[in-house]
Amino acid sequence: MKKKLFTCLFVAIIATVNVSASDVYVPEKMSPGTVITYDNDLNMTIVEGGFNRIRTSSDMRSAAINSHRNIIMSDDLSSYSTTEMSILQDIKNDTLPVYTVESEPVVATPSSTVVYDGMGSIYKIKTTTFESPRLTSWTYPPNGTYYYGEFNPQSWIRLTSDYVMGQGYVTYFYDEIGYHGDNLDEMEEDDPDLHICATKMAYDRPNRGQEIKLRVLDSNWTDTDDVYYVYKYDIGGLPEAILDLRERLFSEITDLDNGIFHGRYFYEKVPLTDPY
Repeated sequence: MKKKLFTCLFVAIIATVNVSASDVYVPEKMSPGTVITYDNDLNMTIVEGGFNRIRTSSDMRSAAINSHRNIIMSDDLSSYSTTEMSILQDIKNDTLPVYTVESEPVVATPSSTVVYDGMGSIYKIKTTTFESPRLTSWTYPPNGTYYYGEFNPQSWIRLTSDYVMGQGYVTYFYDEIGYHGDNLDEMEEDDPDLHICATKMAYDRPNRGQEIKLRVLDSNWTDTDDVYYVYKYDIGGLPEAILDLRERLFSEITDLDNGIFHGRYFYEKVPLTDPY
């Protein structure tokens, strides 16, 4: 499917970044859960974690990547809604543009804190004035399928006028306070059945509390077809992943040491009222 799309209709987005020789770059990868800070002079301090990235075994990670297929459907389709089946068929017969997105170097800013997720990728950058960039308005990017990340195959997020779907890698994050100011720890304590997630801020900023259907396609590198409903209360960079989950749900699906599993999510769009 992906090969067909690329030969039929291809639009490349190549990011250009103005940098200088004096720029200080944020490390792209650290150990999962690492927190680093920069002072006013851009001196870096490791608050938690470190440089030695914790990796899953090469066999496990290779198996995860090899199992990542563009369209995966189980033999038992009883848990697939009519809408989900229609979406998957639309993707197979795709006529929307396909975009590939190049990663950008991240330049450090004074008095900032950088938080890394369960893949050791940059999840969020905070400053003394905001948790993450605040917007007064936001709209979804143009309809199409967006491929991104350094893993092969890449994760993708598909946007249409009616729905959002993503497939690829799912990891976990530690943040206590969500983008909208919610105390995520307290929310989970108050509701043991609440599953909180963060979406990729560049392409997918649904309303606070948006319900998202997450299908686990590959857990512990064996095919599964478990379905969870997760709720967006945060956003992050997610350079490799389609969703970040809180540790509680992630550890129910697979071991935290694995760092990732393979999944697909979707939800039907509603008018944006509080996504920023």
